[in-house]
Amino acid sequence: MYVLKCDQDEDHHDRLRKATSAIAKRTAATSSIDKIYELVLKEASRSDTVDEDELERMKDILACILMARAPLSVEALSDLINVTPGRLRGSLARLHSLVYLPADDETPGLRTLHASFGDYLFKRGPQNIRIAVTLGHNILARGCLYRMSRDDLCFNISRGRSSFEPNLETGSDIALSMTYACLHWAHHIDAASDHAAFDEDIGRVIQSKLLFWLEVLSVLGKTGLASGLIRIASSTVSHSTRTQNQKLILQQVVLPAVARFLRDANAFVASSHAAISRSAPHIYISALPFAAKDCLIYQKFSSLFTGLVSIEVLGIDRHGGCLVATLTGHEDGVSSVAYSPDGRLLASGSFDGTVRIWDTQTCEEAIAPLRNNDGRISSVAFSPNGLLIISAERVKQCTHGTLQLAAQLCLRSGVILAGSYL
Repeated sequence: MYVLKCDQDEDHHDRLRKATSAIAKRTAATSSIDKIYELVLKEASRSDTVDEDELERMKDILACILMARAPLSVEALSDLINVTPGRLRGSLARLHSLVYLPADDETPGLRTLHASFGDYLFKRGPQNIRIAVTLGHNILARGCLYRMSRDDLCFNISRGRSSFEPNLETGSDIALSMTYACLHWAHHIDAASDHAAFDEDIGRVIQSKLLFWLEVLSVLGKTGLASGLIRIASSTVSHSTRTQNQKLILQQVVLPAVARFLRDANAFVASSHAAISRSAPHIYISALPFAAKDCLIYQKFSSLFTGLVSIEVLGIDRHGGCLVATLTGHEDGVSSVAYSPDGRLLASGSFDGTVRIWDTQTCEEAIAPLRNNDGRISSVAFSPNGLLIISAERVKQCTHGTLQLAAQLCLRSGVILAGSYL
């Protein structure tokens, strides 16, 4: 309303100029709201009303609310950080002008009311209540792993009745804290301040709960996220051992058990993606029996289940390689693929006239497809700096663009079958 133009109002341009100037220079606009934040926080953290433990709890809760990747209820957040709903509400009671608390404990929607509050709390808040950006991720990462380690993440958590039927609509029967933990644990670990601190917990949870975790993703319709989450977790765990004098010798590099298990878990998910997506019971009756016998997943879990079909391979056994991930999106055959110089992106060109850019860590599309309705892509390549992509087509033209914008450079004649940067 401050900038909104009203009848017979000629000052709205000046107000707009002042507001945008203040934002750009971090002057009056931020200082006024900062004063409000400071007033509320100082009142909520007075030493005569809250002790040191209560203040630390309030900071932890605020950090988690700010870093949560999906809406949480009071009950769900309490479950993740091991605080009773009553204590959580009590910690936020003096912050009702800054934090929205749903009326009941089960309804999602716990959040801060102002978008700028997080930036203030991380950078400009009072010293006694200022928090590190990684604090919320540290707490939620630990909380997600703890939540997944509990007994209710168990066999047939999805309550599947038959492998002949697709997954039932039972996702709502799984606690919100469990679904949040299963969907976001790896992201919080990746953003935490010390990855190595989670190696032991990752190993303990994944090596005992992998199949049950996949059940949750299956029934939620999120099996496609499994490979990306495993790959993120794999990138955070320690991948080598060192001697006591900290000198690393080639012969002494050993892939730790956690990293090897995650590697095989990714191959297991990728090779059985269709079965796991269709029905959670197929994790046990299809995916597990058909896994490679030298796969750590098969060796860990096959002996725990009875009545599994036995698969014997005659003749030439499968080769040592394995499927890492399946990228879906093109509507026609793929003619060419290329990695970016740093290996973080993969470009694929297709006869459907599109170039798609994939994040190699999450196996998801990094940007919207680059489309050309005039021809079939025959070749793609990255520039040496990784910022540009060239695609060759079968319609006498070459498309050359950045990851954000494609611009066509027409050629006079000839059919292009390949293209590359020099």
